[in-house]
Amino acid sequence: LFDDFAQAYPLPAEVTKRIVDSLTNNFDAIICQMVFHVLTKEQTENLVKRMCSMLGKRGILIGSCVGSKEESCSWGVTPKGDGARHLQSMKSLFELLSENGFEGVEIKEIQINPEMARNSEIQVGEGQKEIKKCRFEFVAFKK
Repeated sequence: LFDDFAQAYPLPAEVTKRIVDSLTNNFDAIICQMVFHVLTKEQTENLVKRMCSMLGKRGILIGSCVGSKEESCSWGVTPKGDGARHLQSMKSLFELLSENGFEGVEIKEIQINPEMARNSEIQVGEGQKEIKKCRFEFVAFKK
C-alpha cells in the first residue's frame, strides 16, 4: 500500500490505486508512532496526505516522532539510502499537519532519555552538526 512500508515489493500501480481508493475516508483514527524522523521531507509530506485521505470526517491522527528543539533539519540517510532523513521542529510539524488536511493540531514536547540526549551529534551532509533532539507527541483532526 505504501510501497516499502507495507510490502516487500511495490504493488503494481493499478492495484495500489484500487487499495487506496477502497480505504479513502474509511478510518476513524490512525496511530503513527516514531516514523516521520526516518523519512525524507517529501516522504513525510506524502505519508501525511495519504493518512488524511484515509480518515473519515473528523478522523483523528495520533502520533509521535523524534524532532529538533530548534529548527527542522536534514540528517543522515533514509534506511534505503534514497535521501536525507528530516527532523521536524515543533513549528514545521504544526505546519506539515495544518497544510495537509488537519486542524486542531496539538503538539507536546516530551523529554527524551538522557542517553539519547547525550548522543546528539549526528551526520548531516558532509560534516557533523549538533542537534538538540526531543520527542514530539501530536494529535490532529481531519478538516
